Amino acid sequence: MKRLCILCEDSNAHEFRMRGKSAIGLDIIKYPISESSFEPVTHWFSCLSVTDEGLLKIMNIKNKLGYGIVEESNERDFLKKYNLRKIDNYIDVKPD
Repeated sequence: MKRLCILCEDSNAHEFRMRGKSAIGLDIIKYPISESSFEPVTHWFSCLSVTDEGLLKIMNIKNKLGYGIVEESNERDFLKKYNLRKIDNYIDVKPD
């Protein structure tokens, strides 16, 4: 198993998320983040343990879409590298 961190800009998150759910059945980017740790959300992030097969599927999504960052790392070091922080108590309001 590999520890994989995934980062995507907010404007591209919906499509990246949908492709991930289709390919591996998981929401592969689920945490809102920003430089300040406050809204507005600028990026979405996740850190997952994946098999080699899972890694290949996620890399294929990234390569097909042409955006996103996928790296083997731990959460703390990855977010520090990109100067980003989780937004606590974020409520994603979706219209019915």
